Amino acid sequence: MSRSSRFFAKAASMFCGLVIAFTVTSTTHAQSIAELQAMIAQLTAQIAALQSQVVGLQETSPAICSTLFTRDLALGSVGQDVTCLQKALTKYGYPVDGGAKPEYFGSETKTALSAWQAANGIAPASGYFGPVSRAKMNALLAQQVPQTSLPSVSFTTFAGKEPLWKIGDKITLKWSTSGDVPAVDVFFRQGDSSTMLASPYKNTGSFTWTVGDVKGGLNGNRYVMWVCPNTKGGVKDAQCSSFDFQVGSQTSSVASISYVVAKAGVKNEIYPGEIISIFGNNF
Repeated sequence: MSRSSRFFAKAASMFCGLVIAFTVTSTTHAQSIAELQAMIAQLTAQIAALQSQVVGLQETSPAICSTLFTRDLALGSVGQDVTCLQKALTKYGYPVDGGAKPEYFGSETKTALSAWQAANGIAPASGYFGPVSRAKMNALLAQQVPQTSLPSVSFTTFAGKEPLWKIGDKITLKWSTSGDVPAVDVFFRQGDSSTMLASPYKNTGSFTWTVGDVKGGLNGNRYVMWVCPNTKGGVKDAQCSSFDFQVGSQTSSVASISYVVAKAGVKNEIYPGEIISIFGNNF
């Protein structure tokens, strides 16, 4: 039961108690009309106070999810947006228990998503969270709490793209913010693992990273880059931003090339940047 529902129950109980007390008192003591009117006024004032408190609770209730969806999700996807999807599906009547593997898109999430898609006229209801499903779910989430009321970060570079980088490339990530965001966390994910690049990082709106410059290096070629408002300052709900990226294979670095002139039998070396000319027969 939600907090507002429990409050409604408490208010109803109090109201019923007051009504019973009013009835018993009026029948046993036969109070005057003036006294009865005073009791009615008191009841009305208490009901109004309870109603105002309930409205306050509804206005401050947290959103189902504090981030909008920016990428496709499918079986095996991992990330905070997966947890967001699970919460939303549960709220709309298609429960998902993500406690065993938080932030993981498993078979239970796929089944719940398929049922939600079918109920919302999204075909095929395959359990794949693509552009149509994203648009529908984002529209529903937008009706909960205005996004501007939450600290948020949105990538302004590479958003909606899947860039291909090489080891050693210097990449500048840029983002815009809304709300109070003094610091951010910049990290990337590969499967179930996360690699933090900077946390907390002063919100300057940009961060430069040399691809591959992380402890242990990179062990794959597909990743998801994230930037989130730093929540260590007490922020509970925040909107993050992400995009997929790939890393190409690293080219080997050759210090020099050795060759032997067959006729003279002399060994020579070619160094990077050196220009040579080779001529002769039997090539």
